[in-house]
Amino acid sequence: QIVIVDHGEHYYTVSANLGRIDVRVGQELAAGEPIGTVGVADDGKATLYFEVRRGGDTIDPVPWLGL
Repeated sequence: QIVIVDHGEHYYTVSANLGRIDVRVGQELAAGEPIGTVGVADDGKATLYFEVRRGGDTIDPVPWLGL
């Protein structure tokens, strides 16, 4: 299961392998609002795929995460 969030100015975040999705298409989100739960991989471990995109390009997520 996948959620793509449009942050404006051609910036998007992609979260995949969600166990549950708690948002709907077109919903506006507040900063920090949950979009769902982390899914479980075939090996039984909690696993989340996450990327930040500008247009069609993947960019480093570190500045977005405050790390």
